[in-house]
Amino acid sequence: MEEKKGTKTNSKAKSNTKSNTSKTNTNKTTTKKTNSNKTTTAKKDVKNTTNKKDTDEIKTKVKKEATETVNQVKDSIKKVDIKKDGVETKGFVIEIVKNPMGKLQDITKKQSAKHFTYALIILAIWMSARLIGECCSIGVQGYTRFFNSLLEIIKATITPALVVLIMSIIVLARNKGNKKSLTTVITAITAAKLPNVISSILSLLTIISVEAYKITAPIGAFLGTISTVLVYFAIKAILGKEKDKDAIKEFIIIEAVYYIISFLLAFLGISI
Repeated sequence: MEEKKGTKTNSKAKSNTKSNTSKTNTNKTTTKKTNSNKTTTAKKDVKNTTNKKDTDEIKTKVKKEATETVNQVKDSIKKVDIKKDGVETKGFVIEIVKNPMGKLQDITKKQSAKHFTYALIILAIWMSARLIGECCSIGVQGYTRFFNSLLEIIKATITPALVVLIMSIIVLARNKGNKKSLTTVITAITAAKLPNVISSILSLLTIISVEAYKITAPIGAFLGTISTVLVYFAIKAILGKEKDKDAIKEFIIIEAVYYIISFLLAFLGISI
């Protein structure tokens, strides 16, 4: 009887030991899971804080650069000498045509105020070409037709400025390590868009003859392709990406954001 009691006691003791061991293991597992969850949460919090900090920095940077750019545009317009700057802009354009990649590198490195003035003149020519083209597309339909289409004329005129400004702001936002001002980015993007400017001017030939589109359409498509290539090299130079694979990645991201914005603006009747 005593042996049986002893056996039962040992059995209970072993059972209690197993139970305690199981509880201990469960507690350890729970503690590990809790610690793991805390670590994961902490990492997420740090990541979210970092992302928020980066977003705030980008917003502050863009706001600051936008203010400085507006002031510089005002100063450039006040100081512009149409005759002198017009001749210099012509030379600037010729340099871009002769050596586009080299000139884009020069623009991004020097960050010259003169280059920005030339870019504004090129942009003004582009906008003027779009204005003339849109007015002539309306035709002589009387004042009623003209005023009904006034909004379309305004949209067509500001489109070149929107194209350059939106692309420049996106590039500036992506330009984290390589410091470049918004005016420099605008100058480089405008220079890269020079083929589009030429295309807009050539499209005015359709005013003389509707049949001219047979020539201007394929030339315009070709110039558009060249402009896309130049924009890639401009972005590469601005961001300071030496490797093509890094530059291509950034170019795709920037173009994707640009076309998303373009899609949203289409609902407002603005095509960029």
